[in-house]
Amino acid sequence: MIKNFVFDIGNVLVDWHTMPYITGTLGCTEERARELDRIVFEGVEWKNGDRGLFSREDTRAALLERYPSDARDIIPLLDHADDILKEYTFNTDVLRKLRSKGYGVYYLSNTNPQAFEYMSANCGFFALMDGGIASFREKLLKPSHAIFELFAERFDKNPSECCFVDDTEVNTKAASEVGYSVITLRNPEDLAAGISEIIGAGL
Repeated sequence: MIKNFVFDIGNVLVDWHTMPYITGTLGCTEERARELDRIVFEGVEWKNGDRGLFSREDTRAALLERYPSDARDIIPLLDHADDILKEYTFNTDVLRKLRSKGYGVYYLSNTNPQAFEYMSANCGFFALMDGGIASFREKLLKPSHAIFELFAERFDKNPSECCFVDDTEVNTKAASEVGYSVITLRNPEDLAAGISEIIGAGL
């Protein structure tokens, strides 16, 4: 029986679609945007921020050292990256309904300190949470089994009583291997329907 829902944040509770941001910020081609997405948001430097090893300034310095010829594009992308993080208020409403039905509501997300601080200040869903795991604090990243095991241990939860929601299949696969029920969310607007299917009732 599911008693708790554990949410990834990006593309579940907030928008984190980097390609439109890159093309809108730089006015570049889609091909160039894909290249910059790989460099800036998919590279080891950004992931080191999510691991809690780099500040945003460290990320900037490392990227500019590695890709000096791309500095003109990298700098504005990093300067305003947190502007991507717009709350899906319709899914904040889903969390509110879950709370009203007595479910535990938690987060488990790969994120960096600056993004987490921005979301904490600008997103209403944190006030509905019973707690959670942010990767940068733990020096762990999804899809490591260890981060899901840590959540269960820290909050004294049986994974079989938890449903983990993420937009990325490799992450939900890892959670499932640890014993969680999972929802792989293809579209953020499908969250309420996916949860209703899990709990066998409408929200």
